Amino acid sequence: MLYLGTSGYHYKEWIGTVYPETTKIKTMFNEYINIGFNTVELNFSYYRQPSEKMIRDFSLKAPKGFKYIIKAYKGITHIFEGNEIIKDYVSNYRKGNVKNNYEGVLFQFPESFHFNKKNLEIIKERVKYFEDIPSYIEFRGSDWNREDVYDFLRKNKMNYVITDLPEKTNLHKRELRLTDKNAYYRLHGRNDDWYNPKERYHYNYNDDELKIFASEIKMISKKAINVFVFFNNCHGGFALTNALKTKQMIGDSI
Repeated sequence: MLYLGTSGYHYKEWIGTVYPETTKIKTMFNEYINIGFNTVELNFSYYRQPSEKMIRDFSLKAPKGFKYIIKAYKGITHIFEGNEIIKDYVSNYRKGNVKNNYEGVLFQFPESFHFNKKNLEIIKERVKYFEDIPSYIEFRGSDWNREDVYDFLRKNKMNYVITDLPEKTNLHKRELRLTDKNAYYRLHGRNDDWYNPKERYHYNYNDDELKIFASEIKMISKKAINVFVFFNNCHGGFALTNALKTKQMIGDSI
């Protein structure tokens, strides 16, 4: 099954660009749903530990067939705040997922998190608390582009995140890999000014680039149970328009 959408939907700059000018802050989710997407990646949970209520509210308001992926709190992946934080996160996820429409957790590790045996064990130790909750592992550093890393993910039943980033020596390269049941695309854009926070996600994929993604998605869908695709180039609403175009290119082939 293909689940295609964007990383987040709540952007004020989308009002009047990709959402109607009459859109209110409280109706953004409805506008997103009305466009026709069947999934969204929730990123608010990176900035603060999501409560059971927050997770439940999203679970309850989603239409039938709609799925969520939720991002791990930064206290788990970036500045570690202890195992109790992980246990609370897992508990809130399980209790809040009342309609069973959450399909797992995205663990995005920072560029400063480098490949070594110690960090492999860190990933294993932190993800083990999630047990049967699907885990999606995103690396930002190029030193994780290794066969033994993909083998590690397979052995531990973790899903590799296929990332698209600017072509820089130190950034992770896009690898078409399937390490567990699901495929996961996270498309950030290719803005060369990556280290400028204001410009990082300001990138509009052209049709030729989108055709490559569409072709790869069709290919990997033959092996994966589910394929999740999220555009994160959210500046100016590019993520939404690129997602719609990709959906059109794929058509009914998946």
